[in-house]
Amino acid sequence: MQTMTGRILAVVVLAAVLAGTSQAQDPKPAGAPAERDLLAEVKQRQKVCEQQAAVRVATAEKQAARWMASNPRKARQLLHAALDDIKNDPDLSDLYRSTLQERLERDLKRWFDGRIK
Repeated sequence: MQTMTGRILAVVVLAAVLAGTSQAQDPKPAGAPAERDLLAEVKQRQKVCEQQAAVRVATAEKQAARWMASNPRKARQLLHAALDDIKNDPDLSDLYRSTLQERLERDLKRWFDGRIK
């Protein structure tokens, strides 16, 4: 299964190849604006998505910690929802997804192991 990021990178590579062949046929005049670096833009977008995901996880952890005393079941549901969100986010790299996923699974095990199913 190819991730959304993988598909985006494939499109960027194809666009770069096609742009390279068109430049060879029709060189730009001196002083023409530089072409966009599509790969850098994709990487920057992925970085922003990863930062947003980290904020979502941290927020879920804080909310769950607040709910632990009064409603542990709701706290557990909140962490599970955050875990599902991370597992299904196509904009995260596999490495970053697994890092956040392990963090949430560790929270669930530490806070709820043997308490609430």
